[in-house]
Amino acid sequence: MNKMGKINFKFLINNTEWQAPHLQRMEYERNLHVLHNLRQHGIEVKDGIKTLDDDDIDYLTAKDAWRVSVDTRAGLNSETVEQHYRQSFQRSNAFWKDHPFSQDLPMRKSTCQMLVEGISLQKYMQTVAEMTHDARLLLHGHPEHMNAIETPEKIIGIEPFGTYGTPTLCIVKHTEVAEMGPQIQNDADPLFPIKTAGKAYLLDGTTEINSPFHQYRPTENGLEAKLAVYWPATVPDEIVTGHSLHLAMEFYESLVYAETQLK
Repeated sequence: MNKMGKINFKFLINNTEWQAPHLQRMEYERNLHVLHNLRQHGIEVKDGIKTLDDDDIDYLTAKDAWRVSVDTRAGLNSETVEQHYRQSFQRSNAFWKDHPFSQDLPMRKSTCQMLVEGISLQKYMQTVAEMTHDARLLLHGHPEHMNAIETPEKIIGIEPFGTYGTPTLCIVKHTEVAEMGPQIQNDADPLFPIKTAGKAYLLDGTTEINSPFHQYRPTENGLEAKLAVYWPATVPDEIVTGHSLHLAMEFYESLVYAETQLK
């Protein structure tokens, strides 16, 4: 178990443990990537009053890269992102239309197992809910998260799935497990009583592209989670393996925030 303070945790991807230093290094690399990518798309990256060029970005420390990354993304509204990323969104739209997804078609799956001690499942889920309704916390959840809008029914968000390709502008609709396809329903573990599921679509609302499905159960000293996202069977390995790591980074940051709420 990794020790964070009151919280201890372990992330397993295909039976390989990713420890905190590994995840932190990956976050650093992705923050630098995002900042370069924003500049590539014509968006100004600033550290305070100083405009950064690509060399400046590469001289940011991990702590500063997080700060500049969150500040820059927080300063973008949806209209600005859509304007500067129009061609990238067109390319990601075309990609998903070339890789059909349906609840009744064969699927591939990104998975990550999370084991946590030192916080109850109820308290943890409360902190996750807080993160989804705080713009800066949401942006700090993963370097590649852009501003998102969440309602009780859906999430409108932007991210490059699996750290692959260009960002996708999509809608994720909260869904009951009974409405998911047979593969996902077969993966439902009765020992994990709390389940969250969704169906992700392009903005047309009809082109389905993936399905997140996370399962949680309380343990004696904390909680265990089975985290998964289901993809079209034809997507490249890089999306499947990359999004498993995306899940580990994202949920690691949820624990970082949860730790602050226990002090």
